[in-house]
Amino acid sequence: MAAVDRAATLVRSLLAFARQQPLVPVPLDVNALVSGIAELIEGALGPSGRLDTRLAPGLGPVCADRNQLENAILNLAVNARDAMAGQGTVTIATRAVPPEEARQIPSLRDTDYVLLSVTDTGCGMAPEVAERALEPFFTTKPLGQGTGLGLSQVFGFVTQSGGHVALASAPGAGTTVSLYLPGQAAAQARTAPSGPATDPVACLGGTARPA
Repeated sequence: MAAVDRAATLVRSLLAFARQQPLVPVPLDVNALVSGIAELIEGALGPSGRLDTRLAPGLGPVCADRNQLENAILNLAVNARDAMAGQGTVTIATRAVPPEEARQIPSLRDTDYVLLSVTDTGCGMAPEVAERALEPFFTTKPLGQGTGLGLSQVFGFVTQSGGHVALASAPGAGTTVSLYLPGQAAAQARTAPSGPATDPVACLGGTARPA
């Protein structure tokens, strides 16, 4: 049974990376979502880890699967904790993405996005390691301490949702993982007839759902 459960987890992670998992995108208040799981994140960081949230006010709703977004944030927090050996500060920040910034990213449209970033004060990564960090099964953790699917699962989920993942890291300078999450207009633009063929992700109508 343990082997079956592990296999199911691996399959779900690979489906996420391949952008083939079923998603239920809804309008979400990302600040409320982060605040709602802050206590859980603090518990995951341990007694020597510190959580700092810097949430920009007045953000519009993002269009994403609530459970997958929560899992992505927790995944990044756990990775940050391991990079800091359990001691240090993890900063979760949000802000609106200006159009000129979105234009610089080929996979994004010139419309509304919200940036959610997770930054740690850990050891950081060398350039050759950072280049492969989003690959499935790539890990720098010792045998038995990681599958190498955490970041690739985050990448798959965000990309399938119509967003973008960026990673910045340097040895001794920590790591920042930035998630560009689509707003409702961005999600609707992806499903317009004139848009390129993509995975069908459409945001449900209504107001943003709080945590």
